[in-house]
Amino acid sequence: GNSTFIDTVVTGSITTTGATNAVIIHFDCTIYENNTSGDARFALRFKKVHSGGTSYPQTISQQDLTESVTASSSYSGSTSNFLDRWSGSYIDESCGVAGAITYTLQCAEYDQSNHLNVGSGNMNGEWHIWFQEVKR
Repeated sequence: GNSTFIDTVVTGSITTTGATNAVIIHFDCTIYENNTSGDARFALRFKKVHSGGTSYPQTISQQDLTESVTASSSYSGSTSNFLDRWSGSYIDESCGVAGAITYTLQCAEYDQSNHLNVGSGNMNGEWHIWFQEVKR
């Protein structure tokens, strides 16, 4: 629904070796927006789950051909159907646990008249996610 973040299929896990280490998340995915009326928009953020609980990291950096945004979420809009490829990197400065962490890209839609598809389904949806751990 509008303004509600939900999990996408873009997810992956890493087992870290130190709680103070940083994790760099690299990802790319297709986003198909099937909008037929108005100025529809969407926002993206990461959800982080580990043995200590669930959190929503504060910085995501994303780029596509027309936008470059650094904020707590990315925001894009369109007045028609489009298929776009989003890619970016996010740095979790202190991962908080020596152990398994799962990062999931979440999406919230705004004023979509039909549907939004992130990383799966029609229009050759695909995605990748990979990690780097930086010792601190």
